[in-house]
Amino acid sequence: MWRAGIVRASIWLMLFGAATVCAQEPSSSEPPPSALSATAFPSSDAVTREYPSEPERLAALAVLLDLLQFKTDDRSALALERQTDYRRTIARLDPPRATDDQRAAARTLRGDESFQNAVVTEFLPAYATQAARAAALPRPVPVAQEGTTVLWTALAAALVAALLVPIVAGIRNRG
Repeated sequence: MWRAGIVRASIWLMLFGAATVCAQEPSSSEPPPSALSATAFPSSDAVTREYPSEPERLAALAVLLDLLQFKTDDRSALALERQTDYRRTIARLDPPRATDDQRAAARTLRGDESFQNAVVTEFLPAYATQAARAAALPRPVPVAQEGTTVLWTALAAALVAALLVPIVAGIRNRG
């Protein structure tokens, strides 16, 4: 019986350790938002004139929208107006009848760091050096998410084991 108590205690310690690891804040390697403001961002018309193909236009607008929305602290009326302008143009260029090939090409371009840097260099030259520096920073690999999944799986297994130990001990004592 004392073995079951030791097993239960060690399982609870493992659960506590797993819970403390899960509760920790993930470290952020991103630089703080820049002082870039909405006045530096071009209109959607300027972006669509610059790129000849629809996927390039969609991707460039998406890159600029992401920068304006998530990488600046600008919450001015002009910033909101630019975001709305980008969204409307994206919706116009990417109607429901658009081909999947066009969308896939735009997604690929949007994720391509060299394309992102080219967009920033073209439309936000003052920010280009800072963006290139941010792109050069090592990013955490997606394994971290996989590690969290493994941790949650281990936590669930430990919980199931903690619940099964008394049941198994009770069955062994009866027999």
